[in-house]
Amino acid sequence: LITGDNAPYCFAYTYEPINIKRGLCKMTTNVSCKIDGSNQSCQDFVDEHPECVDFDAAFRWEACNLEDRDMIIKTKTSKIKLGKNSDGITNFENIGNVKDIPEGQCESFEETRSYNTCSYEKVFYGINVQGTNKKGKFWHECQSYSFENLIFNPTPAPTLSHAPSLSFTPSLSLSPSKIPTSNPTPSPTSFPSNYPTHQPSRNQSQNPTLTST
Repeated sequence: LITGDNAPYCFAYTYEPINIKRGLCKMTTNVSCKIDGSNQSCQDFVDEHPECVDFDAAFRWEACNLEDRDMIIKTKTSKIKLGKNSDGITNFENIGNVKDIPEGQCESFEETRSYNTCSYEKVFYGINVQGTNKKGKFWHECQSYSFENLIFNPTPAPTLSHAPSLSFTPSLSLSPSKIPTSNPTPSPTSFPSNYPTHQPSRNQSQNPTLTST
């Protein structure tokens, strides 16, 4: 929803394949994207490879004049374009301009670009041809427009977990603390040593043990 000075209005669009033909002229346009060196479409290749794979895309634009007379093309508006959308901004590159097409002939353009199936870009390629054709005493305006897009499979960013992991295995320290514990165990050990200590106590016992001679 976009709010203007007078009243709010809505604007929406979609990138679907388009093929438009206007006028009485027998003029056609066509666009295609194939994997370079094969007959497989670029979109089918991307859909079949969810993993990240580099590939070369061979684009082809074609305009045909099926009339029995030459077609006078408006070169300023008859263009072949290749565009991409990155970060919400779409930029189109002009590949070439269609010139006058003789009767029964076609004019084609080709371009090869490298992409990755995990690209975050969106690629658009189209051709627009406008021309005139004289039939008898009248000139007829005609237009043909074809548009396609190539949609990749960008990999999602890894999800970070906010829950701490709890370990049930106690860790053993190789460097024990030099400070004694404040709560020592009062009871004797369950497994006393079988050998006397080599460091006797320095304090005299209040109850010495008497031995017989």
